Amino acid sequence: MTEFHLTGFRHEKTAEGLRLSCDVRDGTSVRELVYSIAGSPSELLPPQSADWALVGLFLPAMMQGRSIKIDAPISRELLYNANNDLQALFKVWRPRVKPIKIEASSSDPSFANEGRMATGFSGGIDSFATLILNEEGAGANEIGALTIFDVGAFGKDAAACEPIKERSKQRLKQLAEKTGRDWFAVDTNLDDFFRGLFQSSFQRTHTMRNASAALALQSHVDIYGISSSFAYTDNMFSGTDISKIDPILLPLLTTGAFRFVSAGASLSRQEKTRLVSTYEPAFDTLDVCIAAAEFRSDVTNCSNCPKCRRTLVALDALGRLESFKNSFDLDLYRENREAAAKTIFAAANASMSNRELRDLIKGTELEPKMGLRDHFKGLKIKLRAKVKAL
Repeated sequence: MTEFHLTGFRHEKTAEGLRLSCDVRDGTSVRELVYSIAGSPSELLPPQSADWALVGLFLPAMMQGRSIKIDAPISRELLYNANNDLQALFKVWRPRVKPIKIEASSSDPSFANEGRMATGFSGGIDSFATLILNEEGAGANEIGALTIFDVGAFGKDAAACEPIKERSKQRLKQLAEKTGRDWFAVDTNLDDFFRGLFQSSFQRTHTMRNASAALALQSHVDIYGISSSFAYTDNMFSGTDISKIDPILLPLLTTGAFRFVSAGASLSRQEKTRLVSTYEPAFDTLDVCIAAAEFRSDVTNCSNCPKCRRTLVALDALGRLESFKNSFDLDLYRENREAAAKTIFAAANASMSNRELRDLIKGTELEPKMGLRDHFKGLKIKLRAKVKAL
């Protein structure tokens, strides 16, 4: 198969901020890869290398067995890792990917790492926990900027997802302004290069997508914290979520002057939920919903999707439910509480997080009475999880 040839790198100022782009030639067509950046700094500066483009297209290239030729400099350490350890890691994580060759000139950073740290803010448990763990004086580096990236997380139907995206962006800006931090928003068409590829869902690829957008901010950020979805105690090479391998993957995306950290991987999901449950800024803005756009265009959380239910059960068990009355429909939750608890018990063997939540509510008034049908449902959930991981 022909290579990806990345050429014609350019940047231009726009009314919103800055536009980065390049042409991606694959032998039969030419497509434009575009990253549009907005932010609070008065002047947005382009990165000195094309690291963002390499990381963004790395997995699509491996999935198709296409080598990559880049007519722009790549940070020396990243270029080495991309030709070696990164490919070895993904061959273990996803054996169907193919080895590729990456050609580019290498460069060394012309500036030192000043410790300017940023992190993504979705309003979820993981991102709030990252803020708490890195509050002034608490973490090794204070978070000076918050980001939001459109790299495929908001869904394929742009019109339907626009209200959710805009709400998320406004929430980010308000929190940044309230806490005296900078903010950055990066919109890309990177998802177009993943569509139609085998095992290319957002869940399987989001770390590389988000890292690519973060690298577009290299002139403003030196350290980027990607909020962990899993703890170190989880089995890193099981399941389908790429963030399970973040503790191994993120150091391999280091560029010399820019580094990634897995933020909050020392805590389990329920430990983070306990932490966030008493954090006042989260009471009215917590956003964990994974329902389709039509069910949450007018509300932050549908209060009935699997993730909403798990979070609500955990908050209930912790005695913190009422604190989040403005973020969830508590009446709807109470109508479905027993069913939600039964699903958690039935699915306890499907994941570490489910087992931990089951243990949290065991012996409390939330513990449901499980019948034979409920146990059979648990077997089906476990089987589905195994099939999904194939």
